[in-house]
Amino acid sequence: MPASFFGLDLTGLKSMTDPMMSSSQNIQQSAVSDTQGRDVRQQLADIAEAMKQTRDILREQALKAADGIVINSNPLIKESLKYLKRVKVRIPYAKLFVDYFPADLVMRTAFNRFIDLIKASASLHQFQRTTDKDNFLLASGEDYNVAVSVMNHLNKEGHSITLTRDQQDILKVFDKPNELYPVDYINSKVPLTDKWLRVQLDRLTEMGFLDVDGIKDDKQNRMIRHYKRLETMEKIYLLQFEDLLKKSQKMEECSG
Repeated sequence: MPASFFGLDLTGLKSMTDPMMSSSQNIQQSAVSDTQGRDVRQQLADIAEAMKQTRDILREQALKAADGIVINSNPLIKESLKYLKRVKVRIPYAKLFVDYFPADLVMRTAFNRFIDLIKASASLHQFQRTTDKDNFLLASGEDYNVAVSVMNHLNKEGHSITLTRDQQDILKVFDKPNELYPVDYINSKVPLTDKWLRVQLDRLTEMGFLDVDGIKDDKQNRMIRHYKRLETMEKIYLLQFEDLLKKSQKMEECSG
């Protein structure tokens, strides 16, 4: 097994893939802290997202090729990109939008992407931006609005939501929206361990894809968890920079 994949250190995952691992090593692997486990899962989720984006790009290119559409890049834009330099970007108003960025789990995973979009816009417009005494390029409100426009579009199209392969397979089990499915039935369709399946079901519930309900089982005399897929997800839209400033100003006036 390679020690790295897409630049990620997978040494810690060896016990998951090597069937010859001794029992003592398995015990050591299970003792890895929750923080490390979350970091690895996030890295793998980032890989899955990158792969999904690549497939979307390839699919779009294939459709254009099938329709005979030829994309000719603007030579002036290509020429102008040669004059751009590598820059360090500072977002002076970053603390303002933290309190107004949706606390939804899906958007939390997209927060770094939002930051990168602001920096990317500032970098592309570096000749129209100012720098501070530390030679950082200062992102403007216009860069924020560009990032908001992209994020709102991605959320509208459903591309801002990152799902792992396991989560995608689980959602395929729910053929009909709002119909309740017991965990045992879901597990019969998706070959995952019971513990890992329940973790993924809870995460999908937090993300707003599923809802959970308990149904009384008379034979076992206890409540059995059932899940249903929600028919629609609430779309989240971010504030424009001008509205962000107004809300921040009102907050300061109230606190003052």
